[in-house]
Amino acid sequence: MRRFDYFTGARDRWRTTAVLRARQVKVDHGTDAMTYVNGRIARAYWASFQRRRWSYIRKLLEQGLN
Repeated sequence: MRRFDYFTGARDRWRTTAVLRARQVKVDHGTDAMTYVNGRIARAYWASFQRRRWSYIRKLLEQGLN
C-alpha cells in the first residue's frame, strides 16, 4: 500500500521537488517571484494540493531558500 502524508496523494518526495521548483521560480522571475507565486496560489482551487504546494514554495521563498 502506498504511504500517504498530510498532502494525501502526493509523491513521497514532494518537498524536494517543491524546493527545486522554488529555486527555478527565483531564477526565472527574480525580484518578481513572490508576485508569480501569489498568482499561482490565487488560480489554484481552494484546499487543492497545488494550492498547498505553492503555499509551501512561497514559505520557502520568504525564508530565503537556503
